Amino acid sequence: MKKILSFLLALALLCSLSVTAFADDEYDARPASTTGEQAVKATVTGTPSWVLVIPADQTIPYLTDETDIVHDDCEINNPKHIPPKSTINASLVHTGVFTLGTDTSKTLPFKLNAFGEEVAAGEKVIASQYWSDTHNNQCYNEINIVISRSAWEGADGGVYTTPVTYSSELVLKIDDAADGLPRPVEP
Repeated sequence: MKKILSFLLALALLCSLSVTAFADDEYDARPASTTGEQAVKATVTGTPSWVLVIPADQTIPYLTDETDIVHDDCEINNPKHIPPKSTINASLVHTGVFTLGTDTSKTLPFKLNAFGEEVAAGEKVIASQYWSDTHNNQCYNEINIVISRSAWEGADGGVYTTPVTYSSELVLKIDDAADGLPRPVEP
């Protein structure tokens, strides 16, 4: 009986031990590669906002051929919740004529040149941009009002004014090469 009991205890002891398995050399424990699509959600934590700062009223002295109307003053400040790879464009639109304050039938025509090209009255031109990825804000100095000498000489005396309308808009996920717009210079 002692022999049977000893045998059963030895068998119970062997059964309680863990068994190490040896895999053959061709077994690969890594999972097979898989492909598929996954939906990614973006959560906006707040409404995008910014402040567009525009130049103050300007005076163009008599017989001045060309006057910069942006002066590095048109910029986007305090941007909040602007998505990555997005841009805020600040644009301006002009009328093409100054109007005499005392007689609105009297005008002084002008041209607007931006980046070396004429911009027609009513057409938008980008005056400043803010890039969300670099947090860089760029004002463009190359926006000028051009008044010909003959227009100056044909104008009646007095104060002429014209509205220059500024606006800004958020452009989402623009492709750097596709929009053709200037890009900031990296430091």
